[in-house]
Amino acid sequence: MKLSKSTARMTIVFFNLGVIILVMGVGMNNKLVVSTASVLFGAAFIVRFYMLRCPHCGHPGPIPKWKGNDSVICRKCGEKIEYQ
Repeated sequence: MKLSKSTARMTIVFFNLGVIILVMGVGMNNKLVVSTASVLFGAAFIVRFYMLRCPHCGHPGPIPKWKGNDSVICRKCGEKIEYQ
């Protein structure tokens, strides 16, 4: 079983947008923008730890990859995780 590239990409996009918006919010001293960044970090966390799981053992949190050619090794069971 392979993990979805679109789910991994969604995690990367949410996290990177959170970083960009956090830097903008801190620079502008705007609490609404900083809280929006917190929501994006939370969304990235939820997608990564609840939707990206090792298909072999169910361990949460394999490293999301943008390209599907790369494979990741599970930190718990040692099996190869591939993205489709």
